[in-house]
Amino acid sequence: MTDAERNAALAEPPPKVPRQAVIWTLVACMALGFGGLILDHFFGGPVGKATPIPTGTDPPTLSTGGVSSGTTPPNLQASIGAVMDLQGAGPGKASAFSLVGPAGRPVSLSQYRGKAVVLSFFDSRCDDVCPVLERELSSAMTALDKAADGSRVEFLAVNTDPLATSVSSASAATKGMLGKKDWQYLTGSLHELDSVWKAYGITVEAQPASSTVSHTNVLYFIDPDGKLRAEATPFANEVGKGKFTLPSSTIEKFATGLATETEYLLSVSHR
Repeated sequence: MTDAERNAALAEPPPKVPRQAVIWTLVACMALGFGGLILDHFFGGPVGKATPIPTGTDPPTLSTGGVSSGTTPPNLQASIGAVMDLQGAGPGKASAFSLVGPAGRPVSLSQYRGKAVVLSFFDSRCDDVCPVLERELSSAMTALDKAADGSRVEFLAVNTDPLATSVSSASAATKGMLGKKDWQYLTGSLHELDSVWKAYGITVEAQPASSTVSHTNVLYFIDPDGKLRAEATPFANEVGKGKFTLPSSTIEKFATGLATETEYLLSVSHR
């Protein structure tokens, strides 16, 4: 093609599209558009609308009973079971132990057969999760007393401070629970305490130079037949140097879970 032929071709207007072809093209586009809407209406999902994830129910694997069958009020973002990290345990026999109570008298787990037992672990000088857990336990006890179940439940706390094992030195841990007739702080010799820690999977680390102690945080639920049924994980958030707390709503939620799970243990006793 010469330059003259090329320039002449470029200068020519584009060929006209037949009128009939234009009409058929428009009809095809409209048909496809309406067809897509019809298919989406009958077979597609919602357009521009996210499907909400339901909240307020426990994970399907949670099968401890009391809390797992409940729901959370709509304004709470996590279920009670999730807040407590409630897990089924057993049902195997809870490991027996005998320690010393606040008055210096022997206290054995077996003497509470016929009652539900909430077993916790405290450091007498703990200033992080322990004070928060005290509030949760205290609130749970109040709820159980109102439900007339308080006399059928015992709250036991085992000392996790190897640097303060005597009854007198351990008494500081009871400051937030004074007057609670169904709560006992138990201690004993280091050998006795170590046996209980091992039996319940509690890890304790002490630094004698700084008098600091760290320990595993866990709660156990033992039914009136002496069987281990469930466990939960107490926690607290650090809001300042050496200061730990939780919102009151979270504390009450954890306490509700404690009371609910304990009531469940009473309802399934001897099954």
